[in-house]
This record gives sequence, C-alpha cells and structure tokens, in this order.
Amino acid sequence: MKVAIKEIKKWGNSAGIRLSKSDLEQLGADTTNRLQMTISKGKMTLVPINEKPKTLDDLFIGYDGEPLGESDRYEWSENVGREII
Repeated sequence: MKVAIKEIKKWGNSAGIRLSKSDLEQLGADTTNRLQMTISKGKMTLVPINEKPKTLDDLFIGYDGEPLGESDRYEWSENVGREII
C-alpha cells in the first residue's frame, strides 16, 4: 500500500491532482485511462476503468468526422519479411 500527500492545484476554472508515473504504474493505468470517482463520507476513491471497446461502433463513439471513402484507402506493398506467417 502506498501512502502519499498530494496537493490540489488550480487548473483553469477547475482543480486537479497530479499523479506520478509510479502512481499510475501501481494503479495499472496510464494517461489514456478514464477513472471512476466515488465520493462518500468525505473520502474520494479513484478506480481505473480498463475496458477496451467491444465493437468498432464503441471505438468511434464521439467521432464527428467524415467516414473514410475508397480514395482514402492505403494499399500496402507486398509482404517481404517476418510479417509473413
């Protein structure tokens, strides 16, 4: 169990708490994770959400760009090395 003192700092109109690289490693998280926050009886608990998208629709939730067309397709060259299975 790790015990550390963290400071709450102003961040725009909000406030933030910095987590060190070792904090994130112990959580099994990184800067791409979202956190579930629970506040109860004056205590805050943060738990990383490590879910991966289950479908392509889940992966692109919130994407507001145009779908790729046939002309956007990239054709890779022939397999030439260890990528051949």
